[in-house]
Amino acid sequence: MTGPGPLSFAQQRLWFLDRLASGSSAWHIPAAVLLHGPLDVDALDRALVEILRRHAAWRTCFPVVNGKPVQHILPLPVSALHPRASDANTLDQDLIDEIERPFDLATGLPVRLSLFELGHEKAALCLVAHHIVADGWSLALFWRELAALYGAFRHGMASPLPDSPLAYSDLVQREVQHLTSDRLRDLTAWWRNYLGENPRGTALSPDFDVSASPDRRGARFTGAIPAALVTGLQALARQQRATSFMAVLAVLASVMARLTDQEQILTGTPVAQRGQPDSRNTLGLLLDTVIIKTDLSGNPGFSDLLAQVREASLDAFDHRDLPFQQLVQALRLDRSPATPPLNSLTLVFQNQTVAPPTELAENLVAIPVPVAPARVANDLTLYVDPRPEEWVLTWEYAADRFEAGTISRLHDHVGRLFAQLVKDPLRPVNALPLTSTPANHTAEPPAEPFTIAGRLLDLVARQPDAPALITEESTISYAGLAGRVSALTSRLDGIRPEQPVAVLMQRSAHRVAAQVAVMAAGGAYVPLDPDYPAVWLHGLLETTDPVAVITDSGSATNCEHWPVIDGTAGDWPSLEDSPIWRGTRLPGAAVAYHLFTSGSTGRPKAVMGTYEGIANRFAWMWRNYPFVSGEVAFHHVSPSFVDSVWDLFGPLLAGVPVVIPPPGIARDPARFLALCRASCVSRLTLVPSLLDALLDTLERTGLSLPSLRLCITSGEPLPRPLAHRMRHLLPHVVLLNLYGSAEIAADVTCRVVAATDDMAPAVPSGMPIAGTGIVLLNRDGQPTPLGAWGEVHVAGANLARGYLRQPAQTAERFLPYPGGAPGQRIFRTGDLGRWRSDGALELAGRLDHQIKIRGIRVEPGRLEEALRQCPGIVDAVVFARADVPGGFGLAAYVTGNSSLNLADLRNALAERLPPELLPASVVRLDALPRLGNGKVNRQHLPPPQATLPLVRPAGAAATATEQEVASLWAEVLGVDRAMLDPDTNVFDLGGHSLLMVRVHDLLCRRLALNIDIVDLFRFPTIRGLADHLDRHGHAVSVPVADTAESGYAARRRPADLRRAARITARGEG
Repeated sequence: MTGPGPLSFAQQRLWFLDRLASGSSAWHIPAAVLLHGPLDVDALDRALVEILRRHAAWRTCFPVVNGKPVQHILPLPVSALHPRASDANTLDQDLIDEIERPFDLATGLPVRLSLFELGHEKAALCLVAHHIVADGWSLALFWRELAALYGAFRHGMASPLPDSPLAYSDLVQREVQHLTSDRLRDLTAWWRNYLGENPRGTALSPDFDVSASPDRRGARFTGAIPAALVTGLQALARQQRATSFMAVLAVLASVMARLTDQEQILTGTPVAQRGQPDSRNTLGLLLDTVIIKTDLSGNPGFSDLLAQVREASLDAFDHRDLPFQQLVQALRLDRSPATPPLNSLTLVFQNQTVAPPTELAENLVAIPVPVAPARVANDLTLYVDPRPEEWVLTWEYAADRFEAGTISRLHDHVGRLFAQLVKDPLRPVNALPLTSTPANHTAEPPAEPFTIAGRLLDLVARQPDAPALITEESTISYAGLAGRVSALTSRLDGIRPEQPVAVLMQRSAHRVAAQVAVMAAGGAYVPLDPDYPAVWLHGLLETTDPVAVITDSGSATNCEHWPVIDGTAGDWPSLEDSPIWRGTRLPGAAVAYHLFTSGSTGRPKAVMGTYEGIANRFAWMWRNYPFVSGEVAFHHVSPSFVDSVWDLFGPLLAGVPVVIPPPGIARDPARFLALCRASCVSRLTLVPSLLDALLDTLERTGLSLPSLRLCITSGEPLPRPLAHRMRHLLPHVVLLNLYGSAEIAADVTCRVVAATDDMAPAVPSGMPIAGTGIVLLNRDGQPTPLGAWGEVHVAGANLARGYLRQPAQTAERFLPYPGGAPGQRIFRTGDLGRWRSDGALELAGRLDHQIKIRGIRVEPGRLEEALRQCPGIVDAVVFARADVPGGFGLAAYVTGNSSLNLADLRNALAERLPPELLPASVVRLDALPRLGNGKVNRQHLPPPQATLPLVRPAGAAATATEQEVASLWAEVLGVDRAMLDPDTNVFDLGGHSLLMVRVHDLLCRRLALNIDIVDLFRFPTIRGLADHLDRHGHAVSVPVADTAESGYAARRRPADLRRAARITARGEG
């Protein structure tokens, strides 16, 4: 090559990645050896210079000419070796610094050779080559040539190597000639069909929150598979005419399917492009990535899976001529700079050694120095080194995504599966356990059951005059409350144990007395919120068919079919005026209340909560977070919400006075806080959305809550930003994140929220409380290993008896506990969770909300969490609807800043989520409609037609910056500017990563802008990028074109661009 030449397709991708992550060492290939013995430095330097002469690729730079990178061969240097001073104490860090040092690909050599002098006859030789000019084959060839040349030169001999090999530039030309347009078209069509619609890479759920531009710090874990297991696996492979590589791939895919809850596993593997003999002695990047798809649907046995992997691998290898860069561009997968496309999981089976020879010359011993990668290109790469005595498995991973323990467990899962497959290859792979410790049970036994009425009698005897209830009108003592309960109990004569009695009353001291009276009489109270619609309340009454309804004067509607008792009639009698109730003796398994599930979808179910569950929940809280003298509680939770049981009776039965605020207090945050402050409230139970509103008010008013000691959040996911803000505004308050439901006595896990949770993807839900246990099971009913997602199942004392008069639904959710004692049950929650390494439970939404969009299983809860982290968003709910733009997809409803812009919001989401999780519709509401228990009422959400503004209102003029950005894109795409919709993702207009680089260069050169190339990916529409430039002081001062040329009000777009705009609106862009 006499002048600038083109890059190979593989080099184009490496050049782009290096440009995108400027200064990153993720694409550096290091190798280092310790040299012991007499070293001829001049001979070593001459040998290195000769290698650079023979292989021009290693002295090639990559400048940009006319917006495109080209190869340019630099003059041969006089010296290639860079001496460095070091010692044994600093060598490790010196090597890391050398490996981390960036290359200047535009002007400098793409390789560095450094010699660290460590003392007499002791040195370290370090090679760092940029991946754009090297691969594993190149390293092996380099060491062979270095040994041969050094051995000759130190004895004054000529080079023993044959004439210079084929030039790398000639191989690039050969690639271009081979890949004709017809060949590219056929290969692309095959890969589209092979990978299916919307393929995505296989990725473990991260242990840490990862920003849009992770630094991809690298780390390694090394383990081994014993020879006996290797021999067994190879025998299975031979039966299916498969290779060892295919067998390892099948095992790896099986484990990843279990850990990721995916049936289609995509694995990248490097394939040498050295099929022709004359390419095998050339240093350079002659390697590309091939994606192999493994299908684990249908729960195959390992023999069947291995046969399938063999066919899939052979098919993929037969079509390996399509460069990975071309595949990525054709499938438009290079949209996110943060996510490797398709090959986030990579398998490298090392068939040849890349280690240096043990001696570079006589008496000069070379000892390889293990060098962990400072940065990594992919999330996870498994290197398999097949040795005679064992297979060494080296896991290279992104340390800013995964804990070391996660990777160690992954290796253990692979080893465990190796052993089981060899023993039983016909058994379905999903039925083989990956872990021997599937459940998380607390060591503490359940509490002794008690009844609420009986416990209250004990307190009346101990502290009759102490304040029990505090209302706006009066303070009621324990004796006074007992007197009122006694009077009501006498009117409930004849009630049999566990018979339902409805309490339909506004929040008041009367309602508290009524609930206790029902339990004192032996019945089970049914708390109903009079603020519910009349038709809804009538349905609840029909479901429970209570023997009586206790009401107040304003709530006695729709009760004509049931006996009504006025719970407010008469004065509050003294305990002397009303005979104290004796209370019905009830077993711990007796039903204390019938409390309805949310009812947001389908027919609501009445949960039969037991005294055993109440006692276990209360005793755990009293023991771990005991009340102290002077505390005051605040009972504001709706009676229809299961947290109301603890919110009221937890403090009351501990002898702590309870403030009973007026109805509707939660709708007025300022009044809520003022009453808490005036009453010296020390504890609160809040759903996160109410906590957020209260914190807003605290910030706005400057109020404080000096008496507040503890805050419980439950009922909804706790967003990390909200938890962080809570700790910032109220640092003296302990924040507990609890998880549970009505079927499990409100709460079964607890997490004390700490600053360390800011690093987690989501605030954990904590560990099981005393007397309970949790098991996570996959779709096949197998326990999930640590870190893998599964359905949450709960065992222990907190379980309700079931659903009132609904045996089929009870049998569906309350199951026999597999492996438990006879009669022991387990509750299937429908929630998706995983165990973290610290033993805490992390949740990710509900299984019954999971949907498939374009063949991909999607969990809307992940989008909800991401939305809550976006600037300007207060709260969010997401679910699937058929009436979103473009058909079935995700509809998002958000509350927050009234000036929210959909383009900005979508850009922010695109930094956090894969394309299939982007919403097709976003609707901003002043407030999310809620049920009485605080959960979102999905039935009252509006249809998703009124979305946030996607484009500027009709008639609005384009800015000068927008026109310039559009002109540059039109130039690069080779189309008329009027054809470009400024609000369509440029990838849908024909753009790809390399064209992004060209536009970036034009922006910097022609408009004298200094912007990061990542901004073009963060703002992938013309208008979005122009707005970003204007906001950050990069506005362009040129005349504004006329409306006809801009055409934003009434543009006639070609059909394919209109279709692209619809694709973008659906969130596929």
